[in-house]
Amino acid sequence: MKQHNQFALLDDARESLRQRVALIRMASHSIKLQYYMWRDDASGLTLLNECKLASERGVKVYLLLDDFTSKPTEQLLRDLSQHPNFRVKLFNPLVHRKLRWLNYFTDFRRVNRRMHNKAFIVDDCYAIVGGRNIGDEYFGTHAGQLFSDLDVLVKGDCVSAIAEDWSNYWQCDLAVSIDNISGRSRTEAFIARWQQFSKQAHAEQLNEYVFGGLADEDLDLSRLTWHSAEAQWISDDPYKASMSRKPSRLVVQQMVKVLSRAKQQVRMVSPYFVPTQNGVQQIEAMLEQGVQFQVLTNSLAATDVPAVHAGYQRRRRRLLTAGVKLYEIRRTEESPQNRVLPYFRRCEEKIGAPAEDKFRGGNGPLKVTDLNYIHPLCEAFMEGAGQIGIPRNADYNGAVQEGISYVQRTAYRRRRVSTARAFLKPAKSRPNLTVWTNVHATQILMNGGRAVGVAYTKGGRGGRAMEVWASREVILSGGAINSPQLLQVSGIGPRRLLQSLGMETKHELPGVGENLRDHYAPRFSARVKNVITINELSRGPRLIGEIAKYFLGGKSIVNLSPSMVYGFWHSDEAARSNDLQFIFTPASYKQGVHGLLDEHPGFTVAAWQHRPQSKGWVRALSADPFENPLIQPNYLAEEGDRKVLISAMRLARRLMHTAPMQPFFDFETYPGNDAQSDDELLEAARHVGGSTFHVMGTCRMGPTSDPTAVVDDQLRVHGMDGLRVIDASIMPTMISANLNAATMMVAEKGADMILGNPALEPIIVPD
Repeated sequence: MKQHNQFALLDDARESLRQRVALIRMASHSIKLQYYMWRDDASGLTLLNECKLASERGVKVYLLLDDFTSKPTEQLLRDLSQHPNFRVKLFNPLVHRKLRWLNYFTDFRRVNRRMHNKAFIVDDCYAIVGGRNIGDEYFGTHAGQLFSDLDVLVKGDCVSAIAEDWSNYWQCDLAVSIDNISGRSRTEAFIARWQQFSKQAHAEQLNEYVFGGLADEDLDLSRLTWHSAEAQWISDDPYKASMSRKPSRLVVQQMVKVLSRAKQQVRMVSPYFVPTQNGVQQIEAMLEQGVQFQVLTNSLAATDVPAVHAGYQRRRRRLLTAGVKLYEIRRTEESPQNRVLPYFRRCEEKIGAPAEDKFRGGNGPLKVTDLNYIHPLCEAFMEGAGQIGIPRNADYNGAVQEGISYVQRTAYRRRRVSTARAFLKPAKSRPNLTVWTNVHATQILMNGGRAVGVAYTKGGRGGRAMEVWASREVILSGGAINSPQLLQVSGIGPRRLLQSLGMETKHELPGVGENLRDHYAPRFSARVKNVITINELSRGPRLIGEIAKYFLGGKSIVNLSPSMVYGFWHSDEAARSNDLQFIFTPASYKQGVHGLLDEHPGFTVAAWQHRPQSKGWVRALSADPFENPLIQPNYLAEEGDRKVLISAMRLARRLMHTAPMQPFFDFETYPGNDAQSDDELLEAARHVGGSTFHVMGTCRMGPTSDPTAVVDDQLRVHGMDGLRVIDASIMPTMISANLNAATMMVAEKGADMILGNPALEPIIVPD
């Protein structure tokens, strides 16, 4: 049935979020929500809190969420559902609540049928529908990935159809009240999480982003640009997910009927355009009848699901030949990735990389090579990873990070290519470069609000005190530990800290030393059989043989990296991109930690979370620059970090026990079979986990409105002249891998900033 309606396009991410807030605030009797994904991040918590406030003033709130992605928010939802006006149901709930991957083995056909509907209905008068789930990546409320998506605000007859469809889902027996699903609610879990979030530094920015300028007149929906149009609402029958009842309708079937009525033109926008063979044939028939067909979809560079793009790509040539006008969204020149990619390339020379590879450098000072040492345990480990769905990846530093591969290393012709060898050694003869060794920087010298030099001591504590003066500016590159300490002992940092040390506050910057982050890695080790490992090759006559092979130009353990295999994967199917990393090496260490190799043959698997939210700090203990600072990494403080790490540990253990590993696997030495539950794994992680030495963030980059920011986008210290920080401390958030290459990129780009050179032209990555 055709219906008359009015539509307001919500193509701006911020406006789409604000309209949801405005609708919640104007709701008088009901808010009906239906989503595939609702994250417990800034935007998700903001909207949940608005709904909570609405329920407290008497509005009935109904939230229907697909259970596949509900795990991170389940405890919060259980708490909210205790309110008499707030009801929560999970669609097609999983049987195994903790070990969710088990559902794929016990009930794959049902589990694989999910509810992707997205509806935001207020008072049965207004509805927001479209492509956006509820999460920061859909509204731009974080510094990470932003999905370009569309919503429409609807009023008119169609809202009744949307609400009726929502009711069909809500009332079907596949929608189960969260109160009837096994699990225990944490008392006041939502309130605690909201309060914790509200205290975070970016909460103020978020408040301004969402609510800034949100005046009373903004609640007047007449201010929007409305378009009148006929519309037909179509959706899947909720029983699509049922194995006991055949659905009465499917979206695909209904779309075929709609498309068959086209006389002149079809315009389709979809991030996941994957036509079937029959679908292509229908499109071809329509084109032959003179119907124009235009499709806007994602390119490979812009998609978050490469497998979906592969399904579309196989049909692309045929569609183009038939006359379909295909438009693909690409990653823009203004994307952060494209702006910094030229500096990654300028750093390196990837030996063996094709000349046309846009991701790898070909003539930089830092030589990067592939590992040429093949060990049978590594091959078995990677083969096993492939059997559980983790593909081999020829270049994790290229277009796609996800997968498993041998490590790449900064080594060439049997020698490590350090940054000193690659960058400093060639510049040593320059007349404008002087390098002093065995010195210790003790203070940044200031004249008012300007840095003018550096005080240092030669020869350690009690050595000769000296000063050097800057003609233009001072560049601080002490790293994520030393840089904030030197700033603090120079009187630059949090006033309260400096006062407690009896120091004058020369320039207050609360963020100096805060935001410390690191990759925290627990390790699994096992004893092996039927193979020689690095443990045995590192002792006695075998070691002499390895040294001899090294000097004779053969393959040897002497110049191996600590890890030989890298893997990048995701903690669960709901993760939009790989959020964990694991490594493998055919060596094991006493008590599961690096340092001393075991006497018996063994291997080690370590895994960690890519983007931890737990933050620590670095603080000077005194005004004495020679006294080591206090370092509090605060590992695993956030519940989300603990969840991802447990998933990483379970993946590591699973990789140890694949079929290809069985001829070699003897038994797990650490943490051992006694560590099985989540609590036991966490205890093991806390006991022997350790730093990956990827510390960053203690002088984070950000705008002046961010009270925790230390430097601006030119790496200049806020509120000061003549002082920049250029090292890993400026990174605002943790990156998805090791920090070595990223830190060199920061240095390359920082060098252009110092010299006043224009930034390198962005590189548009291939589709």
